[in-house]
Amino acid sequence: MKHTTHAYDLTATNAVWIALATLHAAKPEADGFTATEIEDEVRSLNLFQKNRITISTHIGQHLVATKRPNAKPRRLLRELSDGRYRLYVEGDAYHPSRRNSPTHPAQEDLPTEFRPLVDWYESWSRKVPTNGSTQTDQDPLLALAGTWTFGDADSYLRDQRSGWDG
Repeated sequence: MKHTTHAYDLTATNAVWIALATLHAAKPEADGFTATEIEDEVRSLNLFQKNRITISTHIGQHLVATKRPNAKPRRLLRELSDGRYRLYVEGDAYHPSRRNSPTHPAQEDLPTEFRPLVDWYESWSRKVPTNGSTQTDQDPLLALAGTWTFGDADSYLRDQRSGWDG
């Protein structure tokens, strides 16, 4: 995809998503990219004109699907086990309060030359293996509800603790 030397004034969210989508499209063999690589791509494409720390914060916190949101909830990034990032795909884990939040920008919110990235993403995301966690909206301990088979839990524990007076 050829880009102009235009200086864009995008939101940090859209700038990070475009940068990471561009990296994935250019290097399809890569599983993910470091925060520095994403930040460098934002600068290289001249996507964001405000405070650079804002981009770092969006990469490390605001857009990561599994982290508790402290701004508008989005599910745009997945943090990999080695600290790199890739674009979020359906089937990846996410924080419960990010349920039903956007996974990519709307085409009309992007500059014309970057709009094809949304179509690319929709095709690409169907091919990416997920982390296999689909029970993202339920706490793992709460998922155990109903699995107790020893009768009343209080009675069971009282029986187990009898004779502990030692």
